[in-house]
Parts: sequence; structure tokens; C-alpha cells
Amino acid sequence: MDRLKLVLQYFQSNSESISNGICIILALVSVKLYTSFDFNCPCLPQYNKLYSLGVMIVPPIILFFLGVLVNRHTGVMMEEWMRPTGNRSKNPAVVKYLFSAMIQRALLAPMVWILVTLLDGKIFICAFSVSVDPALFS
Repeated sequence: MDRLKLVLQYFQSNSESISNGICIILALVSVKLYTSFDFNCPCLPQYNKLYSLGVMIVPPIILFFLGVLVNRHTGVMMEEWMRPTGNRSKNPAVVKYLFSAMIQRALLAPMVWILVTLLDGKIFICAFSVSVDPALFS
């Protein structure tokens, strides 16, 4: 029982680093997902841009919401926002700090996904291949 108490105290005292670790793991998972994802351009002018931008934008939105859900600051911020005013008035600076910390950590995995897709270049080339004149490259 004492060991369990020590483990719980460790996680409570290092919850900031654990939250950062979870965000880093989400970022690494997003890179692994992208590398395992095989993108094939549909080569249909009306679908290229829609398909490519969908692949570039939809997974980061999902990763952002996952980042918000696993973030420790989300629950603390909601508790502070929803608590009834008692003897202590609500401090909007606390909510702003928690919100900015939550958004910063939640944006890590989506930004990694977008950077990896742009560095890879296949999706970007597919999206804008219709609007580029091929004669410029010959």
C-alpha cells in the first residue's frame, strides 16, 4: 500500500512532465501514422485539391481534440470556470493561463503532422498540381 501511495505522489508531483510526455508521445504517434500512411494522388483535377487538403487537415484536427482530451489543464480549467463564486472571486488570468497552456500542448501533434506532410511534399504537389503549368518545368 505504501508503494502505491508513493507512485501516486510521484505522478501528482510530476504531472506537468507527464502531461508533456503524453503530448510528445502523441506527436511521435502522428509521425508514425503519417509514415505508415500511403498517400496516392487520385489524379482527377476536381478531386486533387479536396483530397489532399483533407488528408493534410482532418488528421490534425483529430489529433488536436485528442490532445485537448488528454491534457491535464483541460479538467483544471473547466473546474475553475464552472466553480461557483464563493468567498473567493474567479480570476480570469488563471483561466487564460490554463487555456493557453492547454492549447500549446494540444497543438504539438497537429503541427508535427502538418510539418511532416509539407516536408514530404507528395500531398502538397498533388493538391496544387492542377494550377501549375507543366511547360514551366521543361
